Amino acid sequence: MTVDNGFVDRLHASADRLFQLLDAFDQARVLVIGDLTVDEFVTGQVERISREAPF
Repeated sequence: MTVDNGFVDRLHASADRLFQLLDAFDQARVLVIGDLTVDEFVTGQVERISREAPF
């Protein structure tokens, strides 16, 4: 597997900013209302419409 050197250079250049953002996570105030589920059926036969549906 080969890695694009340009990608590696951009990754190293943005590493400091990434670490700053990660360090600030404990200061974040977040309110989550509801949830979201994204499913993708590539192939196969559906048995139930949702996970919560009865068998």
